[in-house]
Amino acid sequence: MRLGAFAVIVVAVAFPADAQTVAIDGDAFLLGGERIRLHGIDAPELNQVCTNGWRPGPLARDALAALIDSQKIRCEPVDRDRFLRTVARCFLDDGSDIAARMVASGWAWAFTRYSVEYVSQEREAQAEGLGVHGRGCKPSWEWRRAQRQ
Repeated sequence: MRLGAFAVIVVAVAFPADAQTVAIDGDAFLLGGERIRLHGIDAPELNQVCTNGWRPGPLARDALAALIDSQKIRCEPVDRDRFLRTVARCFLDDGSDIAARMVASGWAWAFTRYSVEYVSQEREAQAEGLGVHGRGCKPSWEWRRAQRQ
């Protein structure tokens, strides 16, 4: 009997603190020239408008920028998306999960289509009415779908 075997190799990539980081939006950034998409979350689109006219996209981007600014970041690639970005779990030098922090602060949703890792952080942010949860915002995947119709 032949058993098929495969190995999943996770490569952690650490970038030095002086590697340039630039937030693209609330769930993606450039790190040392590489486009990184945070695994398991979805932040508001830059042009997304909530029901009350509030525009959370630039604020989510600014929150991510403040979080990663001048930090040493370690990323564990998970996949590549259709835009050829590296989808990764990324951590600050203190070990905190960047995606978890974005969801916990109300600047992103747990993207349960791909992961349930951040559901508890989202529930807490919802209970406190933080960020997108206090302003009548649709999750970004619903907002994008509505824009295509």
